[in-house]
Amino acid sequence: MRIGADVLQCPASGEHVEITHRPEPGGEHAEILITLADVGSGPGAHLHPEQIESFHVVRGGVEVSIGGDTVLVAEGEDVTVPPGTAHSYRSVRAGTQLLVRITPGNGFEAALED
Repeated sequence: MRIGADVLQCPASGEHVEITHRPEPGGEHAEILITLADVGSGPGAHLHPEQIESFHVVRGGVEVSIGGDTVLVAEGEDVTVPPGTAHSYRSVRAGTQLLVRITPGNGFEAALED
């Protein structure tokens, strides 16, 4: 649910999403800051048919499943999910923050609201 012009709250997944960079029309990428409220919070398996999703762990850590493989991504580390690859992530520490870059970024807001 949208709680502000640049903020969405996802109660089912425990995500607080702040849009930090919107692409210009025809622009290359969007960026969002995701805060995961509790240990184990995060979205279920999903994929982005045409977008690369890159995560940078700002604080805490996440367990990321990408195409059947699971990796632990610690504070300061990055992970990239190729287009069309099923993935999910779960916080391993309450208050984990991820800076996420979505490329290309056009249309990302509609997907977040779904």
